[in-house]
Amino acid sequence: HSSGKLSLSFSSSGVNTVVDTVSNDLAVTPVYRDDSSQDRLSLSYQYKNKINKKNNLILGVTANKLNFNFLDSVRTNQNVFRTLRDFKGAAYLTQGYAQWQHQLNERLSLNVGLFGQQFSFNNTGAFESRFNLKYELSPKLNFVFGLGQHSKLQDYQLYLVNTRLANGQYIETNTELGLTKSNQAVVGLDWRFAQGWQVKSEVYYQGLSEVPVESEPSNFSALNLGANFNIPSQDSLVNEGSGRNIGMELTIQRDFSKGFYLLTTLSVFKSTFKGSDGVEHSTAFDNGYVGNILTGKEFRISQKTSLAIDTKITMAGGRRYTPIDLEASIKEGEVVFDESSAFDQQFDDYFRTDLKFTLRWNTKRLSQLWSFDLQNLFNTKNVFGETFDIRNR
Repeated sequence: HSSGKLSLSFSSSGVNTVVDTVSNDLAVTPVYRDDSSQDRLSLSYQYKNKINKKNNLILGVTANKLNFNFLDSVRTNQNVFRTLRDFKGAAYLTQGYAQWQHQLNERLSLNVGLFGQQFSFNNTGAFESRFNLKYELSPKLNFVFGLGQHSKLQDYQLYLVNTRLANGQYIETNTELGLTKSNQAVVGLDWRFAQGWQVKSEVYYQGLSEVPVESEPSNFSALNLGANFNIPSQDSLVNEGSGRNIGMELTIQRDFSKGFYLLTTLSVFKSTFKGSDGVEHSTAFDNGYVGNILTGKEFRISQKTSLAIDTKITMAGGRRYTPIDLEASIKEGEVVFDESSAFDQQFDDYFRTDLKFTLRWNTKRLSQLWSFDLQNLFNTKNVFGETFDIRNR
């Protein structure tokens, strides 16, 4: 039999940012202004057809209309404001996919897929293939192997960065950026070793290419955008960078039963990139590891009342950062980074514990839920970054 599903959705987001500095005599100096928004209207259709016991077909298409309204500027070293983006317009992102599921035998199943997308803003697109194989080693143990090609659009604001010409005019020099490509492989095991318990493990590799980098030799890479929540401002970029991610993930899970649940995850990884200078560095996200423990217990106080205690423990390698060149910063009167050591340094490991108490009271007509949430229970001081203050040199 077959079925179809039609979906319509709309989302909108905006930001209004004002960044100033205040001197010792309380004089306010504007630094950055941003008044931007973007909307997305999506129409999608998915068709499923169960051809027979061994074959399933899934087809889908999504049409997105994207509306942009970007306007931001920043103060330069020459004490004048430079317009980073000034754009109001729309673009269309069309995506389609096909997936064939085939049961080769009682233990072996195959998924083959094709995915395509087209971005009307600069007429870039991609057509990719994906492959997944699942083999049942035993009723409780499955082996999974997957290969795939994936492409990613750039941050929309990155396409619209302005370059100031010698005559004072501005032009957009990133509009022709292509998609970043990724070739991925994963091998995994899924073991349900007891009632309600499950262990998942995966080893993966991701090779990245056509990453936006600067046309002149430098260590800038779009792979590091977002680490410090900054709006991208690099202009004149080209798709000539690369990157690599390799790692292992482990998950131990106990389904909620008899008032108790547990979810433990551990990810160990290495993430690197190369800018236009060809030198390999850790990315800003190369923490080394991330681990989480989530557990909770519900206690029945009465037929209508229960108390739940939930705990979340998070551990991770420290944030990567580029060290400050102190001597150069003092000389220039503003922060100067040692770009030859981009993201080569790492802060102390991150640790945080959250504890939550939830009291639930139910009646025939009324349900109440009262919660008390303690975040960072032990007040652990986790370093986010370091800065240079010319006033305290």
